[in-house]
Amino acid sequence: MNQLGKNASWPFPESPADERIAQLERRLERERRARQEAERLAESGLRDLYVSRARIELLNGISVRANESDDPLEVLRLAVREICTTLGFPFGNVLVADPDVPGAMRAAGISFARTCDSAQPFIKASQDVRIAALADDHTDQPVMTQVPVWTPDIDTLDGFDRARLARLASFKSMLTVPVLSGRDVEAVLEFFSMDQREPELELLDVLLQAGLQIGGVFRRRHHADRLRDSALTDPLTGLPMDIFIKSASGSAHRVNGTSIFLSVTTEGVPAALLHNLKHNQVLHDRVIILTVKFEETPYVEAKDRIETKSSGHGFYHVTLRCGFMEDVDVPRDLQLDATTGGPIDPMRTSYFLGRQKLIASQELPGMALWREHLFAWMLKTSESAMDFFKLPTNRVVELGSQLRI
Repeated sequence: MNQLGKNASWPFPESPADERIAQLERRLERERRARQEAERLAESGLRDLYVSRARIELLNGISVRANESDDPLEVLRLAVREICTTLGFPFGNVLVADPDVPGAMRAAGISFARTCDSAQPFIKASQDVRIAALADDHTDQPVMTQVPVWTPDIDTLDGFDRARLARLASFKSMLTVPVLSGRDVEAVLEFFSMDQREPELELLDVLLQAGLQIGGVFRRRHHADRLRDSALTDPLTGLPMDIFIKSASGSAHRVNGTSIFLSVTTEGVPAALLHNLKHNQVLHDRVIILTVKFEETPYVEAKDRIETKSSGHGFYHVTLRCGFMEDVDVPRDLQLDATTGGPIDPMRTSYFLGRQKLIASQELPGMALWREHLFAWMLKTSESAMDFFKLPTNRVVELGSQLRI
């Protein structure tokens, strides 16, 4: 029989056991939520770590190739492919500075695409694009900047001539990365996405550094071109070899023996040959101009190592080809060759080397002054050609000159 009184209430007060169970359930729920949050943070941290590592590896790969190569287009081709693959861009394209129009850009013929057929008109237009200098059209082109530009919505971009084709290709966002050599924009890498991606400062910084690394290849190429042009346009070293031979062979006194002049180029007259003729006023009976070239193979077979061209009057131009894994021994290789008018007697042969002293200068465009001083110091302390080519020390004559950079 129910003994509840008139004033009894429901529910009944919880027993100590029920209250303990409720406390445990609340505690378990808090622990469950905390564990889920910890797992979420750990997963997010691992994801961020993986992304950061992939980006660092991307930058490292581009940097290594940029330091190894002397061909800017080769490095650009690798960079656009690796950036598209690593960061998931379906299309990447490369623009380079137009040498005929200062400040203008044109397509380099380098692109990477992983997209559908509807994007082909846009891809074709990008591969043929030309962008005028800012002074000509006054448009705010993202490719003209010296920092990476992330455009989340292409439709909001003024002056973008390919906007309509981009919409047809379903491209929504755009990223441009400049390749800088000093303050000059040598090239621009442009990437397109079908998502409206938001800017990522960390990624922009990584790509900025990649652009600077590629810019170093352009800078080295410009310096090499300047050195070559300087040699070829100099009134003396730029003199054609055939004219020099006809003039020198009839006026200079000839002495017994063989003289070998090392030259980095197959064109023009080596500076060491001119200095020797100027100061000593003699030529040897046999004059060999030697150019050593390194091939992109580990070793070069003996039959392909030496190429000789006779210019008459005792002058020969010899090209010695070596593999990048070989130790170069010029005297040994030349003794094996009999196409230069007979065997070479080591005791009657003199080697003439030209040694340049670089002088850093603020007047000439190029690297920062401290970089020029560093480069000049590195050249000064580098291994000499005499040691590298294993020339006999008692048969070498070095003739120096100065070059402002």
